[in-house]
Amino acid sequence: MRRLSLFLLVVMIGVGCATKEEQARTDIQGTWKIDLVTENGQDVTAAYMSTRVNYRITFDGDNGFIEIYQQFVGGDDVIINGSWDFSDKATQLILTDNNQSRVFSIDKLDDDELNLTDQGSNDNRKLQLIPS
Repeated sequence: MRRLSLFLLVVMIGVGCATKEEQARTDIQGTWKIDLVTENGQDVTAAYMSTRVNYRITFDGDNGFIEIYQQFVGGDDVIINGSWDFSDKATQLILTDNNQSRVFSIDKLDDDELNLTDQGSNDNRKLQLIPS
C-alpha cells in the first residue's frame, strides 16, 4: 500500500509539472502589445515605444513568433520572424531569430497578462504586455 501511495504521489507531481508548462504554452499563444516598460523601476514606456511604434508580437502554437513595429511614426514595418521556447520549467522565455537569441524571465503569464524581465538588459528592463 505504501508503494502504491508513493507511486501515485510521484505521478501526481509529474502531471502537475507538465500541466504548468502546457498551460503556459496555451496562455502565451496569440498577439500581445506593450502596456508598460520600466528600467530600474522608472517608467520609460514613451521613450521605448518611440522606436517601436505599433509594436505587436504574435506567438503561435508551433513555437513560431513574429514581431512587427515601426522604428518611427509613419515608418516601414520592421518584421522579425523566429522561434520561441520555454526553459527552466517555463520560467524563462527564449526568442531566437536570424540575428540573436533573447532571454526573458517570465514574471507573470496568464491569458491576459505577460510580464517579462529582459535578461540581456543592464538596466533591469521589465515589460508588461497585454493581448492586442
